[in-house]
Amino acid sequence: MVQTITVMYEAEIKFVIQDPATISQFFDAKSPAQTESYLDTYLTQGKLVPGGSEREFRIRTIRRADGVRNVLTFKDKVVDAGTLSKREFEIEIGEADEATRLFQAMGFEPDIQLHKECVNWKFQHNTLQILASLVTVPELKGHFLELEAIVSDESQVSATIKDLRHLAESAGLSRQDETTTSYTGSVRLARSSTNS
Repeated sequence: MVQTITVMYEAEIKFVIQDPATISQFFDAKSPAQTESYLDTYLTQGKLVPGGSEREFRIRTIRRADGVRNVLTFKDKVVDAGTLSKREFEIEIGEADEATRLFQAMGFEPDIQLHKECVNWKFQHNTLQILASLVTVPELKGHFLELEAIVSDESQVSATIKDLRHLAESAGLSRQDETTTSYTGSVRLARSSTNS
């Protein structure tokens, strides 16, 4: 089957969570939870995806009860400075290891690899299809919540972010709970502290 690339704008807000049980209860009332495990491999390339830039190139292996799939994602420009939401290009691929070898042959270099354990809920909110993810990363302390919705045009991102914030308020969260610190940055810091 021929796969097609999805071009989208991901409106996303990330929160630091103090009470994961309450958050789970809130979203359990909206849809059944789905547990997934992610293995994320980030690659860099000097001109196309420089290290430390807002661009990201990632191969993600997703494991869940009904199987495994691999997704290739290129995250391009930031379209909302307050949340660091980005334009994305995404396509499902075959073997992650084979794809990594191919991109290495093309001049890409593995940058960082990390695991995410996620409890996901998918549901409709107003006109938006929402993905809520309660996230833990083995190398980091605490829990995080990601609220995201995909829109087709950059002009829709700002209004979508507002809708996501209203939803977060209903779950007992505020702007003070938001964070734009990346998992990759946090994991780098945790690993450097461990090795020092």
